[in-house]
Amino acid sequence: MKSLVVAGSLPSDSVGFVTGHKGEGLRNVEKETDTFCFTNGERGSDEKHERLLIFGAFRSNRKKAKEKIEDKIRESQDRDRGGGGSRGRGRDDPIDSVTEGTEIPRGVLAE
Repeated sequence: MKSLVVAGSLPSDSVGFVTGHKGEGLRNVEKETDTFCFTNGERGSDEKHERLLIFGAFRSNRKKAKEKIEDKIRESQDRDRGGGGSRGRGRDDPIDSVTEGTEIPRGVLAE
């Protein structure tokens, strides 16, 4: 079954950096990947993550958007650490934080 959306979580301390001023950061990702991305403002049960949704007709576009967002998360985390560079993959690594989530089957949103 085809799907249209990837759901994941975004570290709360990276939300502002990823979304950018007035959402400009996510709008750039959308333009570059032909997707629609947003956080819904809901905090996870641990209050350390926000829900992230990436909509797109093609899985390859959703994957590219996810990769671009992960890059922004890494950049944000590096800035928070003082730009110390790579410190290995830890628990809060964006690869683990923004994951391929439950996909909504095509047709669920269409009607």
